[in-house]
Amino acid sequence: MHDRARRYNAPSLQVYLLGQITVDDALYLQRRLAYEASGQPGRLAALLLCEHPPSVTIGRTGSRGQIAWDDEQLRRAGVTLHWVNRGGGCWLHLPGQLVAYPVYPLAGMDLGSYRRRLVAVLRAVLRELVVDPVEFKRGGYVFCGGRLLAGWGLAAHRHVATFGFWINVSLCPDRFHLLQLQPLRPVRATTIEALRAKPTPMAKVREATVRHFTQAFMIEDYFVTAGDHLLNVRLRGDAAVTARRS
Repeated sequence: MHDRARRYNAPSLQVYLLGQITVDDALYLQRRLAYEASGQPGRLAALLLCEHPPSVTIGRTGSRGQIAWDDEQLRRAGVTLHWVNRGGGCWLHLPGQLVAYPVYPLAGMDLGSYRRRLVAVLRAVLRELVVDPVEFKRGGYVFCGGRLLAGWGLAAHRHVATFGFWINVSLCPDRFHLLQLQPLRPVRATTIEALRAKPTPMAKVREATVRHFTQAFMIEDYFVTAGDHLLNVRLRGDAAVTARRS
């Protein structure tokens, strides 16, 4: 009975498959959707799934000192910097990395409970797709075999949680050398595709993320669409559109 009540109180979820968009566009969508969610407590939630062009976001526990490259090196490589109000340190974003931005109203749920469920989603996705054990470490970083694979961090405002997590799916991990989370130790990274030793479509990781998110938060009503009419987004060909309603 208790689970039924929690399912009944779960918000409806709108999932956006956004392809590759800039960090600024993702932050804009987060703010807009968080504002809408705060106006209808407990009724609306969203999950943005996207990739970013080369960029670094610096969270509340991060610093410019965690980036080994100077401004000129970053400029030549086309890497943009963004200071953001989330937990966690520096995140490097590249095409081929899935970034998940939930926008979730905390009506009837404290931030600690939300954090545990969100981390459980990330654990479940990695457990399904990666055979090797993963390590969740301080600062919101996830390692596999000593190499950086994923990360997570949160923010909350007006009882709405934002930000989320990222997972390296299929990219060149050498670019992560521009980060040094420990002094004089460039980051070594890996990907789901490298760990599986076979091609891993981004659509597969998106599907697993949506499935585990709706299970962890006991959501029965959810809708999946490609793009957002407020952004002129050109979607990649593999951005499948599905919908479901119980």
